[in-house]
Amino acid sequence: MTVPSNSLKKSLKSCCLLLLLSVAAGGCGIAVNVKPAIATPYVNDHVDCLRLTDRDPQQAYRQAQRWRVDGGGLMARHCAAIALAALDRLDEAASRLQRLATEVNDIEMARAWLAQAGQLWFLAGRLKTAETIQAEILKQEPNNPDFIVDRASTRLASGNFSGAVDDFSKALQRDPARVEALLYRAVAYRYMDALDLAHADIEQAKAIAPHRADIWLERGILRQLHGNLDRAREDFLKALSLTDDPDILEAIRGRIELMDLSRG
Repeated sequence: MTVPSNSLKKSLKSCCLLLLLSVAAGGCGIAVNVKPAIATPYVNDHVDCLRLTDRDPQQAYRQAQRWRVDGGGLMARHCAAIALAALDRLDEAASRLQRLATEVNDIEMARAWLAQAGQLWFLAGRLKTAETIQAEILKQEPNNPDFIVDRASTRLASGNFSGAVDDFSKALQRDPARVEALLYRAVAYRYMDALDLAHADIEQAKAIAPHRADIWLERGILRQLHGNLDRAREDFLKALSLTDDPDILEAIRGRIELMDLSRG
């Protein structure tokens, strides 16, 4: 079985980390819901604290710790965990979120925080732990496309391509325009050598989000595999023009160099 490339794993991790730290999230997994589902006098502090994790995670962690002493409770502890994630202390953050999910007195919030723990175990490279958590969440809420995509991404990074396709397909049945599901299902199909299916998914993803460099990169890879090197180069150059993400840039340049070497 082909092992997913480092660039693919970085892409998945980058997507989920940005999502985890985003206040207005929407992407590869469950959105971070900054509006508490339980009554608390600290809601504004919770929102402000989460926003601060994106700008200055060290300060956010200190603020959350002070707020906890002042009675911030679970919300302060949640923000501290997210700040630790932004500081790349992923195992500690994941453990804290997993514990918080057992303490919060609200089912919806408990699932959201447990899903965030699963995402962090994924980011930490603890894929078996992440998938175990994600499977448990899906037992409770099997039709939520956010939770389905979480597990699909973990399965893809683990090399379980058929399992990833099954999950991405379930998510797309519920949300046909979900770009990440289309893109990463195309990647899974590519690793399974189902190139026609991969191409169909990537064309649909490109029609929805033509501004995304990772979609153009994936289409270029598919064209490269079909031997259409000139069209593949066009896609890679288009992807270069759309991003300054160092991981995506590295992947694009590596593909171009590989084509140049193959041409002699």
